[in-house]
Amino acid sequence: MHERLGFWNEGFGRYGYEDLEYSWRARKAGYILAYAPQQDALRHLGAEPEFVDPQQEQGKYASHTADLSGTKAYLMYLLLYEQGIIPLNVGRKYLPAMGADGLAFTLNPAHKALQRLMVRLVNSVETTQQGELSQLDLRAWQNRGNPA
Repeated sequence: MHERLGFWNEGFGRYGYEDLEYSWRARKAGYILAYAPQQDALRHLGAEPEFVDPQQEQGKYASHTADLSGTKAYLMYLLLYEQGIIPLNVGRKYLPAMGADGLAFTLNPAHKALQRLMVRLVNSVETTQQGELSQLDLRAWQNRGNPA
């Protein structure tokens, strides 16, 4: 599955829709999803109100890429996958590299192009109250074959 779908989409930032989006890609690729019984499931303590750090949450929403973590970005990614503009296989946002100070991470150039596209789309497309995207003409992107 990892060979076919790649990584979780790190473009969502902290606490994004990456798990939901990965599940969507898995279904789109033909995988069958199953439910794990409650006693065998992991419990994510960060989702419990008593474990939420208000300062961390405020920082998340104040980020210049906060719009890329929300519902609109999730819907936009699904549309871009569905239209074949971006592949279901997602690469890493940051690539490891050995530097003078040891292991460091640099932004993947392929992800940088996708992030530029997402910023433009998220800032220019409205969503309805039902969470649907407004009219969006993707023909230019489909003809280009890449999100640069």
